[in-house]
Amino acid sequence: MRTNYVMVNFENVRPEYYGLLDHDHFKTIIFIGVTQNKVRLSMASCLQPMGEKIRYVQLSASGPNALDFHIAFYIGKLSAMDNEALFHIISKDTGYDPLITHLKSEGILVTRSDDIDKIPQTKFRGGKTLKDRIDMVVSALRATEEAKPRTKQKLSSMINNLFLNQLTGVEIELVINGLTDRGFVCVTDNKVAYTL
Repeated sequence: MRTNYVMVNFENVRPEYYGLLDHDHFKTIIFIGVTQNKVRLSMASCLQPMGEKIRYVQLSASGPNALDFHIAFYIGKLSAMDNEALFHIISKDTGYDPLITHLKSEGILVTRSDDIDKIPQTKFRGGKTLKDRIDMVVSALRATEEAKPRTKQKLSSMINNLFLNQLTGVEIELVINGLTDRGFVCVTDNKVAYTL
């Protein structure tokens, strides 16, 4: 399978769902601005098990569009080494779009999304095991900056969204039971507590 390089503009977005990238065909580079000197523990604990599939590039100087130029440079460098690769820019900045159009005209496959779960190659594949699904939910919960779902209904909704509405109610219940069995969540009177 061809390599998918995910370039995260960390100045522009704080993506969730890093767990979707925990596959051998993904390599992720997180570009961090010169003034950004902290990464959330929840994000780091999600990314650390991915080992060499994750790389950080922190800029050494600031300037207009400095981070954008770094991403463009890495796409050029990596595409010269691997002409079969796919590139995914994670950013809300539409300024990348003219570059993407040009790169595509040169035969370099590039997309831009504002979050990881919108990359087509991360879309749910029906063959995932229950363990895979539980691991993906745990990764998503660990990486989220927002408050975690506090009711079973909201947790079910979050799981449903994570798997792009492709799980049945029974499959969602199996995931929640698996999270409970493995000690990641505790459900009492429809209230959810976490031990992540």
